Amino acid sequence: MPSPSTVIAGGGVIGLSLALELQKRGRAVTVLERHHCGDVTHGAATPASAGILGVDDPGHPAQMQELCSYSYALYPEFLARLAELSGRAVPFDHTHLLEAFADCAAEDDRERGELLNAEQLRELEPELIPGDAHWYRREEPSLDPRLLCAALLAACRAAGVDVRENEPVMSLTFGANEVSLHTPHAVYVAEQFCLAAGAWSGGLLGAQDFAPLVPTVPRRGQILCLQLPQHPIRHAVRPIGCYLVPRATNLLIGSTVEFAGFEVATQPEVIDSLQAAIAQSYPALASVQRLDQWAGLRPGTPDDLPILGALPQPGCFVSTGHFRNGILLAPGSAQVMADLMDSREPAVSLEAFAPARFSADG
Repeated sequence: MPSPSTVIAGGGVIGLSLALELQKRGRAVTVLERHHCGDVTHGAATPASAGILGVDDPGHPAQMQELCSYSYALYPEFLARLAELSGRAVPFDHTHLLEAFADCAAEDDRERGELLNAEQLRELEPELIPGDAHWYRREEPSLDPRLLCAALLAACRAAGVDVRENEPVMSLTFGANEVSLHTPHAVYVAEQFCLAAGAWSGGLLGAQDFAPLVPTVPRRGQILCLQLPQHPIRHAVRPIGCYLVPRATNLLIGSTVEFAGFEVATQPEVIDSLQAAIAQSYPALASVQRLDQWAGLRPGTPDDLPILGALPQPGCFVSTGHFRNGILLAPGSAQVMADLMDSREPAVSLEAFAPARFSADG
């Protein structure tokens, strides 16, 4: 019967980042992942995403901004540690994003970034058709999530984290000062447990009294991968209703936000609509060859905020519900949750993210 000091359920970017931080602080950490870490075929959100670090995205709930800024500031150190431990660099593909809005912001509204005139936009992206939208440019890097997943997994293993793949948690039982996690192959007994299983988090709690405090729901996002066009695209671009992220060898076009349960299949009509939508801004992309398509299941919550904090059962914690911002929030969530599990005051207030907000009297 394995007995690490800490067990984390979930081997996505949130769970592995927390494991790496706790290991750095001297913990013996085991991560239990239901499939393979970074396996997009089963709906994992991280490898299916576009990897945009939308730190100043105007669409964020206001309660998230402090955590977004905190986590973004940690990214240089976070990526440097991954590279040192794993030998795998995870570079930023782009540093800025161009985004279209139907209206023009007030002069003192800086959230959107720098308002571009037609000449500036043409200089930045010669092939972009602006239409009637108002275009803004702001710092918003992107990285390849699959490179990040691979580097994070390798870094965890190099640091001594015990990552167990194909080890789904089936049930939990509780002792006086311990948590037992039952899988098809073993029972893991730990002093502390953190639930970080993304869209599957709420379901792992089964009939526990505090299960309603983790009301995660899958929000499917479908993505299309295209061949690179003849003329280069230099930025991540977000027209109204879709986005485009250039990679070294392909283009990603996304994405839907759907309530489709745990269905991970893509739909031909949706993929067609994504290509048609981006072709309104880049007409040449209407006929570019399709390379791949996939869907990921983002962990949504009723108020679109993460769930970060302690659960009523002693020794149990939760870090989930990051919706569209798991990659951005990974290093920050790891720090604040490790602080909480160490009985320290986190650098960012977690009041807005507390699971107790979903209690009957919350």
